[in-house]
Amino acid sequence: YYEGKTISVPQSVYNYKPGYVPVWETGTSFTGTDKDTEIWVSDWLEGEGTPYKVEHWVQNADDPDEYELVQTDNKTGTTNGPVDVTLMEYNENELMPGEYEEGLTIAGDGTTVVEVKYDRCEYTLTYDLNAEGDESAEFVAPEQDGTIDMRFGQTITPLTSADVQREGHALTGWTTTDGADYTGGTMPAENLTLYAQWKEGIPYTVVSEFETVKFDDFRWSYVWGQSPEEGEPSLYYNYHYDEVETTTGIADKGSTTIQVEAEPRKGFVTPEPRTLDLTGDDPTVEFDYVRKTYEFTVYDVSKGVPEKLYTVSDVRCGTDLTTVQLKFGYLPKALYTDEACTQPYDPYYEGEETIALYVEEWEGVEYYLNVKFGSYHIADDYSEWWDALEKEGVRLDDVDTNSNSRRLYIKYGENIAMPDETDVKIPISVRYKDYSGADANYVIRLIPGQAFDDVYSGSPWVNNDGLDNWLFRERGGEPGEDGAAQMIYTAGDFFDMEQDVELGIVNFELANDIDFSGVPEWSTLRTYDIDSSTAPIDLNGMGHTLSGFTHTQGKGLFSALPSGSLIYDLNIDGFKISGDQYKYDRFTTALGLLVCDVLASTEGGSYSPGGITLRDITVTNSSIEHCEARYVGGLIGWCDNATIQSCVIDSTVALTNTGNVPGIGAFIGKAETEANVSITNCTNSTSWPAVASPEIA
Repeated sequence: YYEGKTISVPQSVYNYKPGYVPVWETGTSFTGTDKDTEIWVSDWLEGEGTPYKVEHWVQNADDPDEYELVQTDNKTGTTNGPVDVTLMEYNENELMPGEYEEGLTIAGDGTTVVEVKYDRCEYTLTYDLNAEGDESAEFVAPEQDGTIDMRFGQTITPLTSADVQREGHALTGWTTTDGADYTGGTMPAENLTLYAQWKEGIPYTVVSEFETVKFDDFRWSYVWGQSPEEGEPSLYYNYHYDEVETTTGIADKGSTTIQVEAEPRKGFVTPEPRTLDLTGDDPTVEFDYVRKTYEFTVYDVSKGVPEKLYTVSDVRCGTDLTTVQLKFGYLPKALYTDEACTQPYDPYYEGEETIALYVEEWEGVEYYLNVKFGSYHIADDYSEWWDALEKEGVRLDDVDTNSNSRRLYIKYGENIAMPDETDVKIPISVRYKDYSGADANYVIRLIPGQAFDDVYSGSPWVNNDGLDNWLFRERGGEPGEDGAAQMIYTAGDFFDMEQDVELGIVNFELANDIDFSGVPEWSTLRTYDIDSSTAPIDLNGMGHTLSGFTHTQGKGLFSALPSGSLIYDLNIDGFKISGDQYKYDRFTTALGLLVCDVLASTEGGSYSPGGITLRDITVTNSSIEHCEARYVGGLIGWCDNATIQSCVIDSTVALTNTGNVPGIGAFIGKAETEANVSITNCTNSTSWPAVASPEIA
């Protein structure tokens, strides 16, 4: 400024203190001098026109804890002054008056937001059984009295025959007061009464079971000598019928049979009609709905030109293919039925059995690797190795307190070195059994890739020409989550159960028959450090057969299992156990083909027996011979209590015992508590008692 010139002082400095107006000690102006001049703010006044918002939120009709924003009012006022709230226009029969926090003031920085919440009005939905004088008409649920408090707009799904019943009648539907049929809707802004409609006759029950669309596992199948990218994807579906629907029908009076037709359902093959006998108590007909299957030819159009990948057969209708690796290491972000990728694929598509699917965008799959060093390296410190992996973008989770055990999460295409034309090595987990020496641990070895050369240099993690069992486990639906079972395909998978249990996975299912021929004879499943908190395992054989297991040092398939374990629906064939009883890591001198010891605890070096349940297990062509054990059992060596149901010990089973106190039981060698042993509906085709000690026939 110039000397002698009158200078006006700015009245707004929002950049320094938003929402306030300064009061200058010089007044509103001053006269310039020949020196630098400093001016000071002596006070701040609350500014006018400070912005704030009033948001109006309406309660969600079906979730009373959630609210939806329907209107926003942008307002201004005086800093630190009270907010001004005007309720939005609303129907008093639909919404309650809005409520908000009292005493709110306007912040100078314009961040104030007032939330006004409007709850929905409540009305009564009444179900009238419409059966005056008939006391047999009732609601199935004891707590149901026919009235339900409903919010305006809340979804109404009328009660079904599973919710109401009447002797000699079947529910056919509901009507409103004016007689109109009512099949569902939303709650009006008034009370509503629905009237039951009945048909007199002979009631019967229809149970419909629907095949699940879930699959237990996904694998990239390829032959030895190929890289995994050269293989094809395979889906292993869960064959359970885990969706059940029960309805009631009514037959004409005097009928003795009725032809029941299954209701068509989208995505399922309609079962054939069935003739139902109505003369018995509670006549019931069951329908199993099998999903329709399709064959898809998958094309990759991410590069602009369609590239045929392969054909996937027997894909169940309803399968979410965006969760499947339709390209090695990648999931499709979306699928389309046209090359231009404008027509999205509907998982419940119904039409031609063979169709083409196109993928425009892919996303790398995140895998996890369970990494544990074998006994040759267990004492080494690999903390720097783990740190280096984390720096490369690999996410790690602790498996246990042992610094040499980790779970690694790796996303394909991002922190994995991609193969080129000359190098197809990929740092994904490879699992195999180390058959050399006495090292019986599973070891996961990572094949070095370009990004990790320095990390792997000089470490035991090297490529081995003998590795041929690649393991890929996708994130999401991991074994152990929500009770999901770990599928077992090979002998290697079976013996890896020991590590799976350490990781908290306790539910297992056999995917197919498993032949243990060629597995080292000292292989057995061990469970250490059992205490009262150790989770029991659940092994579902799915009707498959375990065969060819041999052991020359006196051990069964399971050396020990925690109390409470369940094994069922399994066949055992061709097991052969021989040799003197091997006492390393053994707890008793009992031996069983399936499990030696069932333990409740090993704390303090004191081994106490526990209980087990075996169901639907058949043993054939198996033997225990030349064993120096106190007790021998066709299934169990030693336990405290056991429940054995529908099990068979065939006449082809041979059990011998050269111990000091010979005791042979067809099912159990030694049970501590006779009163706690239950053997029902079983077949013993041998000359031995069911239990050796105490002797139970």
